[in-house]
Amino acid sequence: MPTRNVRSTKQLDRAGSRTLDRAEQQCEVKLTVLRSAIDEGDSSGVAPGDVLACVRKSLKLPKTRRDRCPTRLVVISRYLVLVQRRNVD
Repeated sequence: MPTRNVRSTKQLDRAGSRTLDRAEQQCEVKLTVLRSAIDEGDSSGVAPGDVLACVRKSLKLPKTRRDRCPTRLVVISRYLVLVQRRNVD
């Protein structure tokens, strides 16, 4: 919200409302652009080859999710051990 002086709660309410309206409009514009890009991609057909592998390579990302987050597997396995212990007791 703007940092100017506010004289009453009504002004504060109006300023907050305007800020929310602007943010909502910006979100709608972004969603419209995203939806049109998705539609364009859907209508372009199927790309040959492994497109995701090309994207991962160009962005220097790991090949799989497991490569990106190995600690997640440890957390999941510990959780499963705890669940099994509870079921046994």
